Amino acid sequence: MLKRMDILDFLWRSLGSRGATLLILSTLIVVLACGAWLPQRPHDLVIESPEYARWRAEIQARYLQWAHPLVSLGFFSVRDSYWLKIPLGLMTINLLICAVERFETIRRRRQPSAQDFTSNLDLATQRRSFLMAGMKQPVLARLTQILEDRRYAVDTREHGSVSYLAARRFAFVDWGILIGHILLILIIASVMVGGGRAWREPNIALGPGQEYHIQHVQPLSARLEQIHANPSPGGEVQSWDAEVTILDDGREVTRGLVSPGAPLWYKGISLHHLSQGPLISISARDADGAAVSLQTLAPAGTVLKEAILLLSEEDSEGYLTVPDRNLVLRVIYQPEPLTAARGSASLSVQAYHAGTTEQLSSETLSESKTLEIEGDFYVVDWGQYAVFSMVSDPTVVPLMACILLLLAGTVVAIFLRPQLVWATVRSQEGVIAVQFMNPGGERAELEVAQFDRLAAEIEEGIRGL
Repeated sequence: MLKRMDILDFLWRSLGSRGATLLILSTLIVVLACGAWLPQRPHDLVIESPEYARWRAEIQARYLQWAHPLVSLGFFSVRDSYWLKIPLGLMTINLLICAVERFETIRRRRQPSAQDFTSNLDLATQRRSFLMAGMKQPVLARLTQILEDRRYAVDTREHGSVSYLAARRFAFVDWGILIGHILLILIIASVMVGGGRAWREPNIALGPGQEYHIQHVQPLSARLEQIHANPSPGGEVQSWDAEVTILDDGREVTRGLVSPGAPLWYKGISLHHLSQGPLISISARDADGAAVSLQTLAPAGTVLKEAILLLSEEDSEGYLTVPDRNLVLRVIYQPEPLTAARGSASLSVQAYHAGTTEQLSSETLSESKTLEIEGDFYVVDWGQYAVFSMVSDPTVVPLMACILLLLAGTVVAIFLRPQLVWATVRSQEGVIAVQFMNPGGERAELEVAQFDRLAAEIEEGIRGL
């Protein structure tokens, strides 16, 4: 049993020591530096997916023979690796031990025993002793009054013929340090477990009036109402704003503008505006006004009465087929510098018979227009779509709150130091003996000049009785 207790005591002292804190912090710095230096695998990248295969090929080409061991050891996904989790777990244990010891220190300072007074009196570097004739109670009352006038909180206890005073000033800083340990533990816990509850739905492309059903939270959905450009004084587009409505089971719950750097928030879900591009809507009717069916050239293409193409500077071409007419329409976006009036960008709409390369018609548009191709009428409506990303991480708000509280507490602890003084008042055969000292200890040491001034004020005050 004794051996087991010795081992536990050794582990307690080792894991709670400052040396352990420095070692763990050094390890964390090295691990985080590796995570900052090496490219990290995107957290939403599914292993065995084509995207993961491309990412792995890029890593292999860049790091050659080092790629496989680095991937196996988890250096390309540091956040999910044991290289980060183990030091964070040890840091949590270290902080817990420090918090327990801090609490015990505060408790001893608040309620010191007679033995604490005696042992600290011999160790205190700042102490004074006064002898005088008189009554004990007036001296005790005067001493208490002087300390309280200095904004010390005074606790008095009687033990036999001796009165013990423990006076504290700025004692809340001690509690703030303890709370700081707890906040650090909560921050580490948020980092370790937060990723498991977070989710992200990227690349949500919406045109005005279109609605997207959020996969992770049913029955929430997001609907793009409109998107408009904010022009600069020179006429070029400076930024884009998208007006988005969040719906809960079809009922509007919130609406707001989403722009780059300014997401829309709802119950811990943030909707981010990533980019925008031209949205081309094409419908067709014959000479009698009957609808002509269109089909997009995509793996999941279906026959539609109206087809929509989402183009961009990187993906500037789109294709449609007109099955009943054996036609193929090619739409090319020509992204000149956009202006608010969209006057310099253009669309080229080309028509071909399926299986041939000979153009039946080609026309360049700078705005919405109706085209006639082989007796049918094609309405080309030119608008804008927006690309969003939806993110939810339930640990973000409490994590930021903990960080802000920790920063505020650090600033307070830097400028305010807890102050602690102890005093004993003894009465024996008409002689009053007052012993006044600063027990010191971590962050409780008074400046020499400050202690001397307080001791001189006490001596002057009690000798005048």
